[in-house]
Amino acid sequence: MRRWQSAEGSVLAEVEAGRFLRFDQAGALLQERAPRAFSLEHDLYRWSYEVRGDELVERTVIEGRESTRSSERVELSGLRELGPEEEPRPALIQAWRERLADAARAAEAARSAEADQLAARAGEPLPLLSEARRLLAERITRYRDDTAAGLLALLDLAAALPREDLSEALQAELAGAARLACFRGTPEDRALSLHPYDQAPGSGSGSGPGSGPGSGSGPELLTALERMIRELLAEADVQERVDANRNAAAYQRAATRLARAARLLAGTEPA
Repeated sequence: MRRWQSAEGSVLAEVEAGRFLRFDQAGALLQERAPRAFSLEHDLYRWSYEVRGDELVERTVIEGRESTRSSERVELSGLRELGPEEEPRPALIQAWRERLADAARAAEAARSAEADQLAARAGEPLPLLSEARRLLAERITRYRDDTAAGLLALLDLAAALPREDLSEALQAELAGAARLACFRGTPEDRALSLHPYDQAPGSGSGSGPGSGPGSGSGPELLTALERMIRELLAEADVQERVDANRNAAAYQRAATRLARAARLLAGTEPA
């Protein structure tokens, strides 16, 4: 394992080929840099990292239909490679790495246990929401997608509803929004109308199952739905600004799905 010390005292370690972790002197993780990829419309973006001389360099390659372009920038400079006997030694870096891995496993176990509790509370499996959760978790893992993380939290709230309030129609709208936000929409999803930017979330104030007294997570879910619709529309606007019109349309249609879900929950749209 190669290690470097920066001018300010942080330690950079190449724990796998092209994957770097940077720690402070106490062993707290400051930064992680690893190869990754992201698609935007017809372009594929790839990032990779390497140490050249005394610099950590990020290389970006954008592969389009007709051309490929690349650029580089320095992420960290003033690096000095550490010898095998210099502190922190490779064994200590490995211990830090294992501690991070243990924390990640504990967080995943906690999320899994919470999901199991929600499913048990619901009384029977929720296949539509389970598949949507899988897609969102996959996207979060691969791209650290904040929008997907917000939708996953939304599905957790929905799963906590009493079963009689969680209709199949409501589940279908939530699952459809998740598919669209993961760019895995079905032909039915892609045929939806685009949610207009200037239209407030249409949950209304009806007296449906999610809005009455003692409804548990219903009011909280309505609030979360409205917030998520605004976030999806904001993300769609960002995508449009960079001419990623298909991505923008997917986010707008996801907002359409959530607006329907809000109306179903509030009892202002027939199931």
